[in-house]
Formats: sequence, structure tokens, C-alpha cells
Amino acid sequence: MLQGNSPPVADDNCQSIHDLGFLLQHNRDFAFKIPQSARLSLPQLQPVVQSVKGRDIPTAADRIVSRGPDPVRPPAVMDAVAETVNRILLDPQYAGILAILKGARNGAVYGTKIRFPHALVMVFLFRKGSVREKLRLVFKATRQHARNLALFATIYKSVMYALRTLHKQNQEASYDTFVAGLIGGYAVFGRGIQSSVNQQIVIYVFARVMLGLAKMSVSGPGQGGLKGLVPRDLRGKVTRNSWPVFASLSWAMVMWIFRWHPETLQPSLRSSMKYMYDSLPLIHTVLDTKVINYD
Repeated sequence: MLQGNSPPVADDNCQSIHDLGFLLQHNRDFAFKIPQSARLSLPQLQPVVQSVKGRDIPTAADRIVSRGPDPVRPPAVMDAVAETVNRILLDPQYAGILAILKGARNGAVYGTKIRFPHALVMVFLFRKGSVREKLRLVFKATRQHARNLALFATIYKSVMYALRTLHKQNQEASYDTFVAGLIGGYAVFGRGIQSSVNQQIVIYVFARVMLGLAKMSVSGPGQGGLKGLVPRDLRGKVTRNSWPVFASLSWAMVMWIFRWHPETLQPSLRSSMKYMYDSLPLIHTVLDTKVINYD
């Protein structure tokens, strides 16, 4: 410890008690010259200071190079980088660009989470081939699903951002989402020969759109409904009977198409229906009773 009321040592390397603390912390030679049990005053420290006079006191950069980053506090460069990144993320000026990047990332993650388990189960249950071939099919379907959703999210968010900048006060118009979805849908899902993965995605979206429009048709105008589409006195009956009629007609039509025009059905649906409804009428051997088979 430091004792006494002597004035600070008049030395180039040690002008104040603060400088002494810096020397003790960062100059090992200087620190080792002071016994841990010593109780020295400032005048008594002067010979020790003189002994290290002229030596360079290591800077923070020197310490990082010589003995690596500080294990307690990260380097100042990393702090500056983190502060800059956080400032950009919180700046409203970059909100539109960051929304595009996040949309692409979330589309890829969601596509992977949805397609991978589905493809894994369907391929290993209903596809023939080696394990390597099946894994290749699973990876291919997962990559395509994730890529297409990420690409659509990128295009959609980009168009939305561009349209908003064209409006006064950067306000979103009611038709912006329709235009952005139209452009993204054509660019990703509407061009060229479509794979089974794209067809499944579009059919899934179409079914959800039809259900949404059906609900809107029986809702009141103030609840986002389609005003005047279904008369008020018929809304109750339509709500109660629409789903039974819809489900019955859907199954009736798919069974009729499968029986007389199976080539028009999607391949995976056709193979599933063939497995369930068009197999041999009798069980010939005990092997036909196993859980997983392909005939």
C-alpha cells in the first residue's frame, strides 16, 4: 500500500498515483520489484521508478499480440464492431433492408423445418432404392422447398419496400401486398416446368385461400367480410352446411378422377391412392400383412 503525504514523484514515466497504478498493472518488471508485503510511500517508490525509466510501457495492442486477448474483457476492436452492428440494426433507416434479409432467412429456416421431416418419412416409407438414394431425395426436396420460400420472401419484401418508397410519407397502400405477392408468385412458382414440391406449395396456399374467402363471405362487412356475397339470412345455413358439402364433394371428385382419369392426378397422390384403393383384392402370403410394403 502507499503511505505518506509526499508529493508525487517527478518522473517522466510516473507523474501521478494514476501512472503508478498503470505501471503496477501493465509492467511486470516494475511490479515484481515491489514486495507484496511492502508498505511504501511515494518517496520510497522513486528508486523503483528510476529503475524502469526509459522502458516502454506496453499498450493494449501490445498486450493482445504478446499474450492474446484479455480473458475478462473482449478487445476494444470487438466492442467497436458490436456497437456498430447494434447501431445499424436499431437504425430505422435500415429497417427495410433488414426486413428483406430476415425474410429470406426465415423462409429458408421454415422451408427446412417443414419439408425435411415430411420428405424423410415419405421417402423412406414409399420409395424404393438404397439409403444413399433416399437421403439424396430428402436433401433435394428440402433444399428446393427452403430455397423457394427464401426467394419468394426476398422478392416479396423487396417489392413491398420499393412500393412503399413510391407512396407519400412511405405509407403502405392496400394493394401493395397483392402486387408483391403476384410478382413473387410468378417469379418463383409460376415460370417453367414446376416440380412436385412447388405444386404442393401452391396447392396448399390455394386451399387456404379458398377457406379464407369462404369465411369472409359469411362474415359481416365490419369484420373483413365480402359485403353482399352471402345474404344475411342465409349466413347461418351456409356456415353449418358448407363444410360437409365441401368435404363430401372433394372426396367424391377425387375418387371419380382416380378411377377414370388417374393420369391427371399429382404423382404422389396417385401412388398413395393406388396403394390404398387399387391393390390386389386378396392377401396371398403372410408377407402381404407386413406394415411397410410397396405393392
